[in-house]
Amino acid sequence: MRIITILMLCILLPFALLACAEETVTDGIEETVSGIFFKDDEGNTLASLVDFIPGSAVMTFEQGIRMQAIEFQFQDAEKLEEITTDNLHKSIHFYYGENRLASPIVSQVITDGSILINGGFSVELAEELVDKINNDKQD
Repeated sequence: MRIITILMLCILLPFALLACAEETVTDGIEETVSGIFFKDDEGNTLASLVDFIPGSAVMTFEQGIRMQAIEFQFQDAEKLEEITTDNLHKSIHFYYGENRLASPIVSQVITDGSILINGGFSVELAEELVDKINNDKQD
């Protein structure tokens, strides 16, 4: 019985490790699961870290929600306009790695390339997200 258990571990362990290193490819851009990205309700990646302008992210304090928010710019304003047009009155999901941080409902089309995410972020998480966007690090 011990030999069967050891054999099963030897066979299954590489598959488990492979699953932990899962990568997705979006428009020819490889991103690891520790990236920052937007997804639609079907799980399709709409935008990722490479779509944001490095150095554009700032942390803001939204009085109405009394929590930190982040604001940043898309490199291509038309891409954000397309995303918000296609998802008007629907949720888009903001992810950091595998963690969904916010799921705002798109209430209007955004044409200027600037987006504000009111995720109710802690100061620490908001600073980490801003740093990641500003330094354009895709792990």
